Formats: sequence, structure tokens, C-alpha cells
Amino acid sequence: MVVRALALHEISPGDTARVLYKELKISVLLALILGGLSWGKVMFLSHGDNIPMGVSLAKVGVAIALALQVVMATLIGALLPLGAAKMKWDPAIVASPALTTVVDITGLLIYFTSARLILGI
Repeated sequence: MVVRALALHEISPGDTARVLYKELKISVLLALILGGLSWGKVMFLSHGDNIPMGVSLAKVGVAIALALQVVMATLIGALLPLGAAKMKWDPAIVASPALTTVVDITGLLIYFTSARLILGI
């Protein structure tokens, strides 16, 4: 959406703060919904599953990693094209391979860091 808006001159790199604020509002709402659904799945459908000693089902079900990844992916998805436009590059070029790579890397970092913190390893 950001790339399209840049191409149609509906936004410019100077609108970064406004775009990020709108993206943040939507991503937080989506993160809360997905995190809540994930937590509910773990709490109500995972009884009797084996989990490590000292880790409660509620801790695993918080779905911190999912919520953080949704927010980060949305913000990165807005920032990369805006940054490219500011540097006078074509925003469409960074919108597909670079965006996917950066979002995947941050997702893995968030997931493994959250798992490490929750499991205490």
C-alpha cells in the first residue's frame, strides 16, 4: 500500500511520521487479535501436551512473538519503501525481495528471543 501511495504521489517521504502512526494503530489491533486467538488456542486446546518443567501453559500461550512480529513487519513494510523514496531509489525494488528478507530475519530474531526468554534457556 505504501509503494502504491508513493507511486500515485498520495504520500511522500516527508509523511513518514503520519504513515507510521497509522500503520502502528492497525498493526497493534491486528497483533492483539492474533495474539488473543493464539493464546486462546494454547489455553483451551493444548491441555495434556508435554511442556518443559517450570514453564506454565499460560506463559507459552501469551503469543508475544506473534504480536511483536505483526507490528514489526508492518512498520518495516512502511519504512523500507519510504526510505528508498527518500534516497531517490525506486520504492518498488525494495518492496519485494528486500522487504521479505528483512521481515523474515526480524521474525526469526523475535521468535527465538521470545522463546529463549519464556523458556529460560
